[in-house]
Amino acid sequence: MGEILELYKILEEVVGAEKAKRATEAIESLISPKREDLATKADIQELKTEIEKVKVEVERSKAELLRWLVVLFVGQATFIVGIVFTLIKLLRQG
Repeated sequence: MGEILELYKILEEVVGAEKAKRATEAIESLISPKREDLATKADIQELKTEIEKVKVEVERSKAELLRWLVVLFVGQATFIVGIVFTLIKLLRQG
């Protein structure tokens, strides 16, 4: 906002108060929408907080997935061992 005031003062000396006012208002109307799109420090901090929450959730999910993989691996290994013993038993009888 300070830059606009400085520009107004310079233009006021060159073209007069009324034209300087109109020019700076026009420039300000062009700049204002762009300033609303800029992130503030609070926005960045909020984003960092959200990222940390997501990281924690991903780590939690990884741990749970690993736990399930171990359980399924043990179950599958037990099933295979059972089949092998059953086949050995059937081959000895037959």
